[in-house]
Amino acid sequence: MFGLGCVKKASSLLVCDGIWLGRRSFYRDQLGSLMLPSPNPAASIATAFLHGAILGLAAYGTHDITNLATLRNWPLAMSLVDVTWGTLLTALTAAGQYLAVRFFG
Repeated sequence: MFGLGCVKKASSLLVCDGIWLGRRSFYRDQLGSLMLPSPNPAASIATAFLHGAILGLAAYGTHDITNLATLRNWPLAMSLVDVTWGTLLTALTAAGQYLAVRFFG
């Protein structure tokens, strides 16, 4: 049941995000020459992994540091493990997205 709920939510997100991102003219109008005509193939999987790790560290770190600061007896070990896992998970996801774009366009 949980898995089916996740699939439904992911499908909903992908449809809505696809509609929004389909409005490329908005981004071109706002960003002008800052946008590349297509993704930069010179970027490497290592760069994607590193950027994902930084994002994961920031996101999971914010969550866990907030918990440490606001919840009584929040275990430090929980935060350390969660931040480590979140950093790795986001880095691997970014690398996977890089590969998907690279091989499937």
